[in-house]
Amino acid sequence: MPQKKERFGYLLVGLIAYLLLGPIAREILGDMDGLILLIALCSVLVIGIFSLQESRLLFTIGLCMAIAAILLVVLDSFQDNHILKLLALADIFLFFAMSIWLAFRHLFDAGPIDIHKLTGGVCIYLLLGLCWSILYMYLIWWQPEAFTGIMLDKPDNPIYWDMVYFSFVTLTTLGYGDITPATTMARVLAYTEAVTGQLYIAILIGTLVGNIAGRFRR
Repeated sequence: MPQKKERFGYLLVGLIAYLLLGPIAREILGDMDGLILLIALCSVLVIGIFSLQESRLLFTIGLCMAIAAILLVVLDSFQDNHILKLLALADIFLFFAMSIWLAFRHLFDAGPIDIHKLTGGVCIYLLLGLCWSILYMYLIWWQPEAFTGIMLDKPDNPIYWDMVYFSFVTLTTLGYGDITPATTMARVLAYTEAVTGQLYIAILIGTLVGNIAGRFRR
């Protein structure tokens, strides 16, 4: 079993691979988007379980959540049921939220701030973007007109990856403007994410990097 401080390195690699390879594979393979998303999510969830090994209880909960998400996505790939999609995304959202909570606990553990804690901080940042993308997906199902710049009437349009893209563009306050929030709830979610992303980078990551640099200088 890997040491606690190393597990966030595995999670970071899994998240980066998911964010880079998922959309690229979808672009290349097209109609196999559901299978690609399933494989990518399964990989991240399995890797993410390593971050839930603080206790047997947390590990068991994380494992059950990962298995449930995988089963729901598999069932949805055969039945194309919106309820299954909603349940799968809710399960994945809770799994990511648990990973964020554990990463925060690791950051504020006693002991010096080192590169492993910085890795955990980066994992939190990426997980925040993914959590908001799931919230945007729920909003689209509730309010199909919530965003402009996406084509909901196109059957093979990868709406999920559109929302992942929009989430990280918003989190970093890049704001290209190709996808824009069009309803009150969409705008509230968007500016809340933007503020969260900026405060997180300025306060938490800045503090971690500053402490590490100070240790090297000493």
